[in-house]
Amino acid sequence: MDANRNLLGVTVSGGNACIDGAEGCGVAFKLVPNGAQSTYTVLLYTFCALNDCRDGANPSSPLFQNSGNLLGTTLAGGKPDALGDPYGAGTIFMLAEGEKVLHSFCQKQDCIDGLQPSGGLVMDVSGNLFGVAENGGRHEAGVIFELSP
Repeated sequence: MDANRNLLGVTVSGGNACIDGAEGCGVAFKLVPNGAQSTYTVLLYTFCALNDCRDGANPSSPLFQNSGNLLGTTLAGGKPDALGDPYGAGTIFMLAEGEKVLHSFCQKQDCIDGLQPSGGLVMDVSGNLFGVAENGGRHEAGVIFELSP
């Protein structure tokens, strides 16, 4: 919820055509409550707007708000990964007057940095972001990651 009590969130699908041309790769949205007449609008971004979904696809985590910026993760998209998938293994993104990818997963050999991040992000007092990736890591059992500013 933002300061004006609007609900902010993401959808894992919908929006623009996705990697496979199916139902879309998700959107970030805003729901403005107004009794029975609530309005829904795509907030800042429709995912997979860039070639090969370099901007991320399929956001699945709740949005984290920090200093007016919205941060989250996508299950797919980003830079081509170390396993050879041109559509990537997920991203950490920031929405602030557009979208910026802060990290593309599976960029290191054997995806030691993880792939397919899920769940929400948390931030410590120093501005470091923490989260979980479902897969990758030393034993392909996922990772807990930290992204420093």
